[in-house]
Amino acid sequence: MIIASGHKSSARRQLRILTAIYSGIILIAIASWFILDRAYVSASRKAQQDSMQQLVEMVGVRADERLRGYGLIVEGLVNILAFDGQLSPDDFNVLADIVIQDNPSIISVVRAQDYVVTDAYPTAHNSVLVGVDFRDLPEVKESHDRTIASGEFVVSGPIDLILGGRGLIFRRAPMIGENVVYSIVVDFESFLSEIGIRLDDTNLQSLSAVRKTNAEGGSLDHVFGDPSVWGFDPVVTDISLGEISLQYGMAPANGWKAPLQGRQIIGTLILFLASIGMFGVSYARRLIRDRSQARRQLMTAIESIRDGFVIYDANDRLLMCNDQYLNYYAEMADLMKPGAKFEDIIRAAVDRGLHPEVVGNEEEWVAQRMERHKNPGEPFEQLLSDGRWLKVAEAKTRSGETVGFRVDVTQLKNAQRAAETANKAKSDFLNNISHEFRTPLSVIVGYLSFLKSNNYLPSYKALALELADDPKALAALEKFSEEVATFSGKAERSGKHLQDLINSVLDWAVVSEDSVELNRSRLNLEQLLGSLVEDLQQKAQEKGIELRVSLCEVWLDGDDLRLRQVFLNLLSNALKFTEVGCVSVSMTKVADRAYVTVQDSGPGIPEDQKNNIFERFTQIDKSSRRNHAGTGLGLAISNSFVKLHGGHIDVHSNPNKGSIFTVGLPCIDVQDTDISEGAASISAE
Repeated sequence: MIIASGHKSSARRQLRILTAIYSGIILIAIASWFILDRAYVSASRKAQQDSMQQLVEMVGVRADERLRGYGLIVEGLVNILAFDGQLSPDDFNVLADIVIQDNPSIISVVRAQDYVVTDAYPTAHNSVLVGVDFRDLPEVKESHDRTIASGEFVVSGPIDLILGGRGLIFRRAPMIGENVVYSIVVDFESFLSEIGIRLDDTNLQSLSAVRKTNAEGGSLDHVFGDPSVWGFDPVVTDISLGEISLQYGMAPANGWKAPLQGRQIIGTLILFLASIGMFGVSYARRLIRDRSQARRQLMTAIESIRDGFVIYDANDRLLMCNDQYLNYYAEMADLMKPGAKFEDIIRAAVDRGLHPEVVGNEEEWVAQRMERHKNPGEPFEQLLSDGRWLKVAEAKTRSGETVGFRVDVTQLKNAQRAAETANKAKSDFLNNISHEFRTPLSVIVGYLSFLKSNNYLPSYKALALELADDPKALAALEKFSEEVATFSGKAERSGKHLQDLINSVLDWAVVSEDSVELNRSRLNLEQLLGSLVEDLQQKAQEKGIELRVSLCEVWLDGDDLRLRQVFLNLLSNALKFTEVGCVSVSMTKVADRAYVTVQDSGPGIPEDQKNNIFERFTQIDKSSRRNHAGTGLGLAISNSFVKLHGGHIDVHSNPNKGSIFTVGLPCIDVQDTDISEGAASISAE
């Protein structure tokens, strides 16, 4: 009874613990569900807001771009039309037509003088505007006066237009003291469409609207879209159009609601985790806690023109430039006035030390800069005194004006210098490590040559003499010696091949550093090629390839070692890649040039790789690298050595029909050389 009672007591205690655990699991599950559901709703709303915020901010960026674009249009129109105060209506219509054709959102171009509209284009739709007196329209007169007083372009709207519809008006007055204002009228809905706001947007998942705000940010008037959006706590951005402030808002059509499917998934997950106990709950909470959060990507404002821009007229006088151009040449800002001569500006720049590289060479630099300005060519780079590098690009218009851009390429120049430094460090490393490899490798190859002929070693002869009475042991010794010789021979060939690779790397390191010094002397090219062909005859015979030779006497002033390396590489490549047929070497002399041609019947070179074979570390394809080992430096080194001799290498090839390499080198007349040397000897005596 006591034992039974103890068992019952223990069972009740375990039941209470399990009940507490299950209760805890249920409570944790409920609490977790509530917490996770709230977190999901909050995160979902945050993600939706972030996504819409990016769209809304992009609208603001595009609005800034279009504002600057219209400002440049008005500015350009004023600059052109202001040149002739008596510009005829026909000329005005031609220029206005050009503006409207390039900008379909512009519905009218208007010119008003002394508050009265004198010209309006298109004339067919704007005839009623001609003669309108702005003094009868107080708001328009106020904007008109503000435009003349400010000296800058002024934006007004959105307003109801006389011809119907709503629009934005961009006004600008020429800085010549006359009461003349030029205006372009932009259809308001077209403007909104350009910046990404459309009434007929097929995206029915969201609502958007635009309202006009006052200087304090308070709402004045709803001007576009669905006004109900303002009741959904929308994401907004301010659109500044000069003196006009608009606010664009966007919100989901059904409010900020988390997707039902996601909430159901959370509930199912909590139930599943609760069924597998505390570990499941703990794991689920950790899993949910560790869920990745959406990263906020901030869009930076993008200016329509981020580079310096300038225009000089046909007489090289400054017409206009943007703020970025003035920022680049801040020391010259006081001279950057309309009408300033280009030559006066650059001479002042030299005097003020804006271009440090011209010190001591001022007049020559000014002359070269004037020539480049008058006859623009390829863009060039310019160093300023503050360390910045500008890329200067200029072009002439049909009417003789000079248009220029200035692009800051300082980072690119710094990166280029860093790359050059890294490349030099790499070359130094290859040079040093190759030297370190070559010395021990030479020792290894030397010892392998002894092992290959081990039967000549005194120790081998002594051992053979000791075993002379034991033919069986002597035969085993000889077999062992043959195996050692065989393996040593293979190792020696590999070692020599590795030596060749290291020598190629060393040669390339010297070439890439432009530190090759030619040991020039008078040499007979016929003898040089003849000795190379003689050395390679055995290799050609082993492959069953015919080696044809046609040489003539030619003398060069060159480096025997480097030229021997060039032609050895070409001949070795021809033999290496030719399996059947022949390799021919021929030489001709034309005037003061010698031409050596190496032709093979190998696989040839594909057309798309002909321009790459003289690049370093280049082989025709991967199968070639496997079948014919090498560094891919041979042709690059040979090409460099030939150029140092004042020559060139040409290649002609057809796939499966072989290749022809032609080396052209300057030659000398040995008779003239002998005569001049004799005369010099007589003079010396």
